[in-house]
Amino acid sequence: MTSTDFPQFVSDFKTKLKEHIFGQEELIEIYLLGLLAGGHILLVGPPGVAKTKSANLAATALGLPFKRIQFTSDLLPSDILGAEVYDPKEREFTLRKGPIFSSFILADEINRAPPKVQSALLECMQEGQVTIANASLPLDDLFFVVATMNPYDGVGTYTLPDAMLDRFILSYELGYPSMATEAKILENAISHEQITALCTHANIQKWKQSCQEETFVDPKIFQYIVRLIETFRRQVGTKFTHGISTRSALALAATAKVLARIRGRNFVIPEDIKYLLPFVLSHRIRLSFGAISAGETIAKSIQDVLNSVPVEHDSISSYSRFLFS
Repeated sequence: MTSTDFPQFVSDFKTKLKEHIFGQEELIEIYLLGLLAGGHILLVGPPGVAKTKSANLAATALGLPFKRIQFTSDLLPSDILGAEVYDPKEREFTLRKGPIFSSFILADEINRAPPKVQSALLECMQEGQVTIANASLPLDDLFFVVATMNPYDGVGTYTLPDAMLDRFILSYELGYPSMATEAKILENAISHEQITALCTHANIQKWKQSCQEETFVDPKIFQYIVRLIETFRRQVGTKFTHGISTRSALALAATAKVLARIRGRNFVIPEDIKYLLPFVLSHRIRLSFGAISAGETIAKSIQDVLNSVPVEHDSISSYSRFLFS
């Protein structure tokens, strides 16, 4: 049964996926944040921790057409995008579209394909279109890529270039479950309960637009985001190898609006930015050799920046006029 009420949909989406994906409540929310913010997400973790399964279930619950692309070392860009194929009977070339022409794309084990294949996604993920034989073809208006990635120290993996990583609005790292969670997984391994679509394409479009256009963001929040980004840039050469892109700041603002709505508010607060910063930046920053030698980690570096940048905002009561009636 589909729902046109956003809070009810969020509750149903979380409830249904938690019945199949145990111990990953945060991941379930990440799917909504990425989709409704108009971005794409990167899932990092070892094999067998439900990266692919969760994406498949999320697509079903969202009611979106789903295509899985298995990235391998012999994959070609045309296997993803499509190509013009010569028809000897008609004596002309016809366009054969690739699996990228869908709404929900699972780029499974994206770092097992060489950079030439990875780059086939750059235009798709940024501009929502594909160029084949000098023709630009638009993708679905809800085009959403979920990429899974194995740890870089795995056999047969390629490093994703910064340009590709910057296309992902959020990244999320999955680890192994706790003993209690793993026991629950074993107990429910034979469950045959199916997930059905909880919303429609039109519902998602409406909620996406509402989150971005009708969620209040105080100018002080934007200033807070800018100060955070600038703090990272000032440490280039000492702690980090390169700066943080403006796309990162836009990602923070867009996902914060969605998070606020998921939390039942129509305004963003600084705590939203603090919560989202690790998901937005952990795949975008690179520690310098000196920082690594000193025992720094990406997680600690992000927390250090958060601790060093003060929040200039009024109490939450000052936002009371923006509460839902």
